[in-house]
Amino acid sequence: MLRVPSTLPAELETLIQKTIGCCIAVHRELGPGLLEMIYARAVCLELDAEGIPFEPERHYPVMYRGQLLCHQRLDLVVAGQLVLEIKSVERLSPVHHAQLLNYLHVSKLRAGILLNFNVAVLKDGLRRIVLRVSFVFVSSWPESLLTCLLLRFGMLPFLFELVERHVLHRSPRIGH
Repeated sequence: MLRVPSTLPAELETLIQKTIGCCIAVHRELGPGLLEMIYARAVCLELDAEGIPFEPERHYPVMYRGQLLCHQRLDLVVAGQLVLEIKSVERLSPVHHAQLLNYLHVSKLRAGILLNFNVAVLKDGLRRIVLRVSFVFVSSWPESLLTCLLLRFGMLPFLFELVERHVLHRSPRIGH
């Protein structure tokens, strides 16, 4: 498999690796064929045993045209930085990937893991998804510098808020 150099902070990379390790431990113990909720509970126990903070069934608001539509429940949010979507299906499909991408957008988090526990070897059911941050055209040098600093120091939720304010309150400038 092709490996691309990570653009994530080292702390988040470590969190991802530890979380995957917890999921592997659960899969080794329980094997394939159980319900998603059973795996989710077991992963919570494993994360807790490793001292990794998590929030099960975290709710995030879904907005449309500035209006709250509802709240979306995510399986697990690990350390406030990583979305963990647990499946127990015959095979992962494109709709599962799209679901995790939407969860990342709704939560304003950058990294997610899609895990299908219904496989013989867990690495065959593991998909890691990292959002690339696209830069908006900003009008001044200080704003560009601020955007770069926010990316570098892992303050992505604040960056999304900044981008939303920029897009909502200014007309885009092409070529600047």
